[in-house]
Amino acid sequence: MIGGTAMQTAILLWVTIRTDWSKEVEEAQKRLNKWDDTKKEPLLVGVTDDN
Repeated sequence: MIGGTAMQTAILLWVTIRTDWSKEVEEAQKRLNKWDDTKKEPLLVGVTDDN
């Protein structure tokens, strides 16, 4: 059981180290921009500060 845990940890480390995180960020930004609402409206329309 310890051997399996060590093997899984080693594989996870290998995948994590070899990942190009800058590329992953760019792809995530593209996905977010695809679903981004192009019409920006203020969250608080017509609210006044009457304190």
